[in-house]
Amino acid sequence: MYAKRNFVIFLLLAIISFPAFSQSIKDLQAQKAKLQEELKMTNKLLIDTKKSAASSETKLAIIRQTIASRKVLIENLSLQINALDRHMDTLQSEKTRLSQRLSRLRADYARLLQEAQIRKSTYSQLLFLFSSESFGQAYRRLRYLQESSDYRKKQAYEILGVQETITHKQNEIVQAKQSKVVTLSQKEQENKQLQSEQSKENKSLNELKKKNKELQAQLSKQQRQANTLNARIERAIMEEMRREEARREAARRKEQQAREAAATKKAAADRAAAERAAKKQGKKSKQPVATEEKAQTPVETSKPSPAALPATSAYVDMMTKEEALVSGNFAANRGRLPWPVEKGYIRGHFGIQPHPVLKHVTTNNKGIYIQAPRNSDARAVFDGIVTQRFAIPGNNNAIIIRHGNYRTVYANLTSIYVNVGDHVSPRQRIGKIFVDDENGGKTELYMMLWQDKTLLNPESWLAR
Repeated sequence: MYAKRNFVIFLLLAIISFPAFSQSIKDLQAQKAKLQEELKMTNKLLIDTKKSAASSETKLAIIRQTIASRKVLIENLSLQINALDRHMDTLQSEKTRLSQRLSRLRADYARLLQEAQIRKSTYSQLLFLFSSESFGQAYRRLRYLQESSDYRKKQAYEILGVQETITHKQNEIVQAKQSKVVTLSQKEQENKQLQSEQSKENKSLNELKKKNKELQAQLSKQQRQANTLNARIERAIMEEMRREEARREAARRKEQQAREAAATKKAAADRAAAERAAKKQGKKSKQPVATEEKAQTPVETSKPSPAALPATSAYVDMMTKEEALVSGNFAANRGRLPWPVEKGYIRGHFGIQPHPVLKHVTTNNKGIYIQAPRNSDARAVFDGIVTQRFAIPGNNNAIIIRHGNYRTVYANLTSIYVNVGDHVSPRQRIGKIFVDDENGGKTELYMMLWQDKTLLNPESWLAR
């Protein structure tokens, strides 16, 4: 019975370990599917780019993004192969242990049959029972015979169960081997494709290096446009914040005036009450009134600090309650915000970045540049209010959406689908991204993120 209990525990452990393996493979296959979708997108971008330009920075950037995704896919396939190897090793070990268990069960069953045969040939079961010295002994002998028969049946069923489990494990090993063969073939194909793409990258890079002066001129133009765009956006946000501060200051003054008026009214009421009390007592009220006026003078002229404003006021010093709630929700979703395009990748990262071709040349990006397929729309990343939409010469149009004390900016748009004052929701389409056919059909959204007057990196806020 002890051996049987160990066998049951072994089967339970085998059942538990299989879902863990399946989950790992499932995760890798899900990642693989996502990478394949990314590669389809970049391949489509590359095809669109070839129609517009033989060689460009846009084309080189797409090729490099394709190579990066391809390398991750190859690593994913390697992980799947390793997982399949570990799974086959585990299955083989389980099959070996089951085979050993089966051998022991068969030997034990053969011994039981041999003992039963010996008892049957020597004397009958009936004689074995009638030869008992007492009724109790006969009852115990009868139970012995029944239990022996039941145990042999259980042994036979257990042998069949172990044989079935061994067959199942063998089928799993065969399936794992087939999956490994398919995955190895896919990895080999991806490696060949990677080599082809790396050759394209080198060719495109060498062609661009020959255009050094042209690239320098193009970079200078792009930097001027970027500086103009950033300055216009920053000016718009600062103007917006000044208006907000003016509104808040007006609310502070109004609240302060109300408090001062209430204090003056209370002082007058106190004086009148003191005069009435003095008349009743037959005393003159001049001295007490003068004293009361002196005591109330600071109240009439003092200006309470913002911290002294009542907590129940509709105005909150920095933000209204609704604005504070939106800001808190926005901050709580860092790393989980939806992408501002349905499909795309980050071509230009935030901060100081090296030029893709020119050596020792860097650019300082105030936001991120997201490359998307042709005719893509920009989407809002969170609930908010459209506060501004404006045109920038050479940079098309831009939209600012406010989320409490956070603001997201979407630039390089042609058509705009929303107006100032509109409430937008996550993933709502807000405008069409400009397609630059003179630069390889580049369809690129420029996105910025501000917290009050501080620039933030939008990439760290988007979902992975």
